[in-house]
Amino acid sequence: MGIPALLGIIGLILLGAELLLPGVFLLWIGLATLATAVVAHLNPMEWMELVGAFVALLGLSVGAGLWLQREAPPAPVNRPGDGLVGRIGIVAASSSTGMRVRLGDSVWDALPEPGLAPPGMGEAVLVTSVEGTRLVVRPSPG
Repeated sequence: MGIPALLGIIGLILLGAELLLPGVFLLWIGLATLATAVVAHLNPMEWMELVGAFVALLGLSVGAGLWLQREAPPAPVNRPGDGLVGRIGIVAASSSTGMRVRLGDSVWDALPEPGLAPPGMGEAVLVTSVEGTRLVVRPSPG
């Protein structure tokens, strides 16, 4: 078995291990190993040249991975407000400085949407957004 075939098998094993292990680090090493196998197959090299080609291809694959990660929008994971927008609450207290809205078993500070008068106590409101720890609400339709 030649060096290119051995590198190809190692690259495939690394890519297979990436499916089993969490993270993305084996993907770039596996891709660089496969690319090195292709280069070694097309252009037979000495051992040190092969190591240099692997290091260069590993740098390129890691750089490509970092570039792709930078270009991807951040995943909206565990943002507290996402579960609150669209829910209906009841105004528990209302004053000139703000209000408190009951959602389920919690009471939240809230503000009316800009341009709307604050709803009165006991009225149903719809959560339209979250600003920090305060809900932005408007009177509930219906």
